[in-house]
Amino acid sequence: IKGMSLRRAKTYLNNVLEHKEAIPFRRFVGGPGRHAQSHNYRGATQTRWPKKPTEHVLGLLQNAESNAEVKGLDIDSLHVTHVQVNQAAKQRRRTYRAHGRIN
Repeated sequence: IKGMSLRRAKTYLNNVLEHKEAIPFRRFVGGPGRHAQSHNYRGATQTRWPKKPTEHVLGLLQNAESNAEVKGLDIDSLHVTHVQVNQAAKQRRRTYRAHGRIN
């Protein structure tokens, strides 16, 4: 959605939820299958329709739109210029051993 206008990004994510458009997978391509909707994207043959991440990003876009309304900005001129997703912190794994020991 980077580089899209706010309206186009919201319609794109709603279309992903309705399986009308797909999200191309370019990096993590070990699991997703190939679909006909991937022909719309250059350099991608594998696509998916991830529901939970799409809903979260859609919520962020709606929040940004409401913030722009409160500040009095023109909503039609808003564009997504930067998107960043960080990796979560590693969880510590526990191994239970005999005699009540935990490694």
